[in-house]
Amino acid sequence: MRSIVSSNKGKTYFRQVKILFMALIIMAAGILWILSSSVTMQLPYYTEQVDAAEKMATIMEAIKGYKEQLGIPLPPYDYFETGMLGEPFNGMTTSLGELEAKRTTANPAMAALAVRLFHEAGVEGGDRVGLGFSGSFPAMNIAVLAAADVMDLEVIPITSVGASTYGANNPALTFPEMMHALYRDGLITTDSLIVTMGGDFDTGANMMPEDADVIRQRLKDDGYNLYEEPDLALNVRARLLHYGDMQALVIVGGNVTSAGTTADALTLGQGLLMPSLLTYDTAPSTDDGVIQYALADTVPVIYYLNIKKIVDSYGMPFDPIAQDAIGEGRIYETVYYPKWRIVVAFAAGIAVLMLLKRKQVADE
Repeated sequence: MRSIVSSNKGKTYFRQVKILFMALIIMAAGILWILSSSVTMQLPYYTEQVDAAEKMATIMEAIKGYKEQLGIPLPPYDYFETGMLGEPFNGMTTSLGELEAKRTTANPAMAALAVRLFHEAGVEGGDRVGLGFSGSFPAMNIAVLAAADVMDLEVIPITSVGASTYGANNPALTFPEMMHALYRDGLITTDSLIVTMGGDFDTGANMMPEDADVIRQRLKDDGYNLYEEPDLALNVRARLLHYGDMQALVIVGGNVTSAGTTADALTLGQGLLMPSLLTYDTAPSTDDGVIQYALADTVPVIYYLNIKKIVDSYGMPFDPIAQDAIGEGRIYETVYYPKWRIVVAFAAGIAVLMLLKRKQVADE
C-alpha cells in the first residue's frame, strides 16, 4: 500500500514539474516574440536634446576662449580639447576626483542626458528648479544650464568655488567666474544667485589659505554675492529660502551643504531621486543637506555625482575614445514594444497553464 501511495506522489510530482517546464517554455517563447518586435525610436523631446547638446558645444568653445585669454593651457589629457578639464592638484583643490569621470562629462551628449532627466522628473517649461553646483564637474554644470535654457526653465543657481582634481580648479578661472562670463556674453540666461567657497564647511577651509584668500577677495572686488556660513543647518536653511517653491532640485558634485554629513549622504543614490520611491523614518536633521530636505518636501532631485553609474544606467559610454555626433547615441532613444503582443503573450501563457492544469485534474 505504501509503495502505491509513493508511486502516485511521484506521478503527481512529475506532472507538476512537466507543467512548470511547459510554462517556462511558453514564457520564453512569448518573451522572444515580444523582443523580436521591438522598435528603437527617438524620444519625444529629441529636438530639445539636440538643441541642448548644440548649445553645450557652443558654451564649451567659449570657455576655451576664456582660458586662452587668461593663458590657461589645455592639458594633454583633454583628448577632445573641450577646455573643461582642470589641473591634477593645486592650492584650491578641495578633494580627489576621477579624471575619467570629468572627461566623460565634457561631451555635448551630457546636455541631452540632462534634458532626459528633467523630463523623467516631470519638469516642464516655466517650472522653477533649484541648482546646486560645485566646481568639481564644470562640464556637467554647463550641460544642466544648456538643458534648462532650451526647456525654458526658471533656474535658481547657487554655485561654489571649490573643485576636486581635474574640475574647475584653475585658480584664475573658478566655476562661478566661468558662469558669469557666459551670462555676460549672452550664452546662458541666468547668473549665480549666490556663490560659496565650497570645500570643508562650505567656506574653503581645506584650500590653501593664501589661494582661498586671493580668490575670495577677487570675487568680492568683482561684485559676486559671496556667502560664507560654516554652520551646516543655517547654510541649508539659507539655500532653501533662496530656492523657494521649486518643482525640482539639481545637484552637481559633492558640496557638503547639498548632501549633508550623515551616513545617509553616502546612500542617497544617483541620477533621478523620486520622493515616492524613498522613505524617511524621521524628518531631516541638522546634519542633513538640501537633498534630504527637498525629498522630504516631495521635490524630485537629480543628483550628478557618480557619473559612471549614471551613464551606465542610460547606455552611454564611460570615458569613450570617440564621441558620438550630436543627435546620435542611446541617450536620444527609447525602445518600444507593441503592447498588443505583450497582452497576447500573457493571455496565451495563462490559457495554456489552465489547460494543462485542467488536464492534470482530469487524469487524476
